[in-house]
Amino acid sequence: MKGSTIGRRVEIPEEIGQRKKITRKDLNFLDDENLKIENLDTFLSVSYKDVKFLEDFGFMDYSLYVVKLEFGEKSISWLENFKNSLDYANYSKYIYKSTESEYSYFILCIIDYFQVYGTLKQVETKYKLIWNYYTDIPEISCVPPEIYSFRFMRFLKNNFK
Repeated sequence: MKGSTIGRRVEIPEEIGQRKKITRKDLNFLDDENLKIENLDTFLSVSYKDVKFLEDFGFMDYSLYVVKLEFGEKSISWLENFKNSLDYANYSKYIYKSTESEYSYFILCIIDYFQVYGTLKQVETKYKLIWNYYTDIPEISCVPPEIYSFRFMRFLKNNFK
């Protein structure tokens, strides 16, 4: 998820096996998924700190990586093993329990964050504004870091409950 809505939907196949292989975009995920998590304030706080860091260094075009894990009662033991491991302190800020099921979790983290808003990205912004008939700048995908971070956090706050 990038927090943008223009061009952020892909066609999802009807066949169940093929559906799992498709990387959904923002609008697909909002159509299909329940984004209700426990510890929402923690998730938003961690995300804000990460996004602010990226903005301060001029990065944009990052995404929220969203993986939904659904387990049965017997297979949830991986989480108990993980909680007892040394890695738990490092990675627990990325794992959030869904409020929809006792055995449903999300892995949420920011990825693809090495894109600096340089000359080529500035040209891309102008091109997309013209191509999209001067639509509202925050909604196109390529925007300056301060607009990108604002839009990204707005999207998270509006769509995670």
